[in-house]
Amino acid sequence: MHAALLMATFALAAPDRPNPRPVELPKTLHEQILGDWRLDRFAVGGGLPDQPMKTEDRVIQINRTEILVLVNGQLRQEDGTSYKIDVKANPVTIDITPKNGATAIMHGILKLEGEQLVICFSIGGGARPTQFATNPNDITALMYLKRVKR
Repeated sequence: MHAALLMATFALAAPDRPNPRPVELPKTLHEQILGDWRLDRFAVGGGLPDQPMKTEDRVIQINRTEILVLVNGQLRQEDGTSYKIDVKANPVTIDITPKNGATAIMHGILKLEGEQLVICFSIGGGARPTQFATNPNDITALMYLKRVKR
């Protein structure tokens, strides 16, 4: 009887050991879009983004607070922006603020589909798009980006 009581005491007093396989929390959308993205297709003002980019290699680097642009491996400081996203909106919204101050805030929407990021935004401070399509009546851009594998 004493042995059983002693064993029960040790069982209850055993130290809590960390899980050898810690459970990873799912990443937020903001965390998922961080990294390098290669511009695959692009359309403006009613055009269709059906042709892959062939003239230059454009990589968009998204970090926590800014977007950097590399063209053929060269950083283009003048194309850098800050951004804010609202993941509670449907679709998710993005506000892009050029660092060069040349244009107004660009209001857009974005979606992540596996290894593809799609961003649709107004150029020059126009109204936020409501769907992932360009409009010939205003200047709306639609970008399809593919994640760069490291």
